[in-house]
Amino acid sequence: MDRRDVTTPQTTKAPLKLIPIIMQHIGADQKCTFVAIADVELKRECIAEFKKWFSEVNSKILSHYKGFLGRVLIESPDGRHRIIIMAADKESFLAMRASRQHRELHAKALTFMTKPPSLSFYSIAAW
Repeated sequence: MDRRDVTTPQTTKAPLKLIPIIMQHIGADQKCTFVAIADVELKRECIAEFKKWFSEVNSKILSHYKGFLGRVLIESPDGRHRIIIMAADKESFLAMRASRQHRELHAKALTFMTKPPSLSFYSIAAW
């Protein structure tokens, strides 16, 4: 796969083109119908630590939530970051997001950021 396709989104819609590729990578056996995309501004001195923490949270905590299919951190050549979260449906995403554990994780994530993330929500319209 050409790495530029994954790391260089040209528009806000470009990350959505990554969903089928990401779903193959994580081997999800459920169909993804809901996606959240968070634009995040990471503190430069925290990027490496954030990446490690992000991966640990995926495997040790979020993977246990019903309907959570996966999430990835993408980085543009100029250092901008986005998080793409894939869920089986909107309801399971909202249930996860409403949990006490998620609130604690979000508070920790904010310590790596210069400002709160900007979120966009999408339903999968076609594969």
